[in-house]
Amino acid sequence: MISGMFLLAPQKEYPIGKLFGSKILRLATAFFFWSTFYAVIEQFHMHHSIEGKELMFSILDGPFHLWFLFMMIGLYIATPILREIAKNEKICLYFIVISFCYVFLVNAIQKAGNPGKLIAHTIGRLDLQLVAGYSTYFLLGHWLSTHPLKESHRKIVYALALFSIAGTILYNGIYSVHQGAPGEWVFGNLLPNTLFSAVGLFLFCQSFFSKVNFTTTQRKWISLTAKLSFGIYLVHMFFLGHLRLIGLPDFFIHPLFSIPISSCLTFLMSFCLVYVLEKIPVLRKYVI
Repeated sequence: MISGMFLLAPQKEYPIGKLFGSKILRLATAFFFWSTFYAVIEQFHMHHSIEGKELMFSILDGPFHLWFLFMMIGLYIATPILREIAKNEKICLYFIVISFCYVFLVNAIQKAGNPGKLIAHTIGRLDLQLVAGYSTYFLLGHWLSTHPLKESHRKIVYALALFSIAGTILYNGIYSVHQGAPGEWVFGNLLPNTLFSAVGLFLFCQSFFSKVNFTTTQRKWISLTAKLSFGIYLVHMFFLGHLRLIGLPDFFIHPLFSIPISSCLTFLMSFCLVYVLEKIPVLRKYVI
């Protein structure tokens, strides 16, 4: 949503050459660098040696959290088309509504047992791949940044977001008990509850940061954290994985305390590492 807010802004120019030569290239090089890094570590943990064929497959597959890079590359490739859609307010809103109905609602219906799966399968035969995927979030970021909501409408979105978060926790917990095992039954990036939560958070941050007068020092730290955030995302699984080797967050203390502790430790260690790596020009340009 934040990327869409910037990349789809009509007053900014993003030629195709710039998209491929800077943004897409950086994501691709970052993926292969960190995928190789994680694959080598995994090989040593499993075999204490490097298995060439297995290593190659691991690199191409990548660790699970790097799915985000592939998704963003896809959105960047589609950006010139999405920019044309964003220029027309009616078409942009039409795209968002159709995508919400075809993707998010259908995914929710699919959760309703066999009847829901049958309905979802029938609707899926429309094959509206044009509106599938994460382009909805991309366009929503642009739409919400250019169409400020009234305060009353904003509060409704906040309430819907809080209801979605609470509903997700309660439903998933109850259903996990019913199934006799934990699971991510209603977790999914392309479900209505996630969409409502994301929109609520986006609007809250948009409103909050526009009203707060940060000091020069606070602005400096916020700017630095934002600058390093991509690298922090890329390396955080390394530290989180090694914290688990010593029992965090699962077996240390109650999750109510251990998860925030392990999250803070992971963030701080990732921040420090990326801060150092950022000083190396080549790594700064292509890896983090």
